[in-house]
Amino acid sequence: MDRVSKDLRPVGFPILVCAGILAAWWIAAGCVWAGDGQAVGSDSARAQRIEELQKHRERIERELNQLKQQPDGVSRSSVPRTELSNQPTRTLKESMESVPGVASSPGAEGRSVDLSIRGAGK
Repeated sequence: MDRVSKDLRPVGFPILVCAGILAAWWIAAGCVWAGDGQAVGSDSARAQRIEELQKHRERIERELNQLKQQPDGVSRSSVPRTELSNQPTRTLKESMESVPGVASSPGAEGRSVDLSIRGAGK
């Protein structure tokens, strides 16, 4: 039995070393391949994020241009379409009465209503 283990020992040791080297190579290659997959995924996510930021930048630039064109001391507000469409109103007069800074009164000279907008003058 002693002789059998001595005979296997020289053959078994190189196999064990080769198996260890192969395992280390396999683990290293797996890490490299996994990193490549993440790089492709992150490139796609990065490109998508860049596109989102460009759209956001364009919107901000449009708003800045509008503000630059607006004179000092003048405020501007808008009412979203959904706010008007969700109101239980039947006429434009009823819808406009709910907007801040807008007042309505019975019209003169055959008009049905006069609208006054705060800050618009007479």
